[in-house]
Amino acid sequence: MSPNEMPNENKIAGLEQLVSLIINQDHVANGWLKFLLTIESALVISFAYLVNFLADKDIGFHILLYCLIIAILPAFGIISIRLLNKIIIRELNWQKFWVDGIRALDSDFPRIYSSFREDEKRTESVGESPQGYISKVVNKFSISIIFFWFVIYILVVICRCIGIL
Repeated sequence: MSPNEMPNENKIAGLEQLVSLIINQDHVANGWLKFLLTIESALVISFAYLVNFLADKDIGFHILLYCLIIAILPAFGIISIRLLNKIIIRELNWQKFWVDGIRALDSDFPRIYSSFREDEKRTESVGESPQGYISKVVNKFSISIIFFWFVIYILVVICRCIGIL
């Protein structure tokens, strides 16, 4: 029996299940985003503390050793943001997959997402679905944080080389 041939009670139950899956995926993606922000802010504070700590210690650090010590936290920040970005995008793709499931139902019920075009097809797997607006924003945010890590690292090394730190 196809979804279009189901009785009304089953259609309503199916719609309720899909809506609850969408809400659940949204909560999961928001949780991962909060985790990402927590990790990155802790790394920034740790980086500032490490730079300040090493600036106060004038024990004759060789500049290469200083650069390697300072590079640990930005490298960890860049790696963690790439990994968490992939997780967040995957969760958002699942959410889009469930939204497409609601859109694909042909029923007499009012559409939850009325912007669905008839020429859009539901993707068969989560990985095939194109990125939505929020996924693109998360990607741009991640790229800007990676850029921030590179710029701050280079500025700290340059300031240390010319003697400001």
